Amino acid sequence: AVLGVIIGATSVGGGSFLVISILILFPIRTVKAVGTSIVVSLLLMIEGAIAYFGTGLMDIPLAMAMAGGAVPAAILGSRIAKRVPESLLGITVSGAVLVAGGLLILRLFPWVP
Repeated sequence: AVLGVIIGATSVGGGSFLVISILILFPIRTVKAVGTSIVVSLLLMIEGAIAYFGTGLMDIPLAMAMAGGAVPAAILGSRIAKRVPESLLGITVSGAVLVAGGLLILRLFPWVP
């Protein structure tokens, strides 16, 4: 719930926060944490799509275009993650979190575009 509030409030890479949270809370491999994050993100996307569709605010062609790119990217990413060494995957996830955090901090300053 806390993670959902942070992601909703900041709109910053929720998957990054989710993967790090899973790795901190559960002693599992990074590949499994990334896969779990993909499944959770899919469930959140479905819930959000239903909510927007119910209000009439959904842009159907845009949603289809995003799903058309997201599904193959998730499949490709999960296959690549299995082949990447655990240490490199951990560094990549950590780097993504640092970049997301840096971008969030930069958004605090009005002169930064």
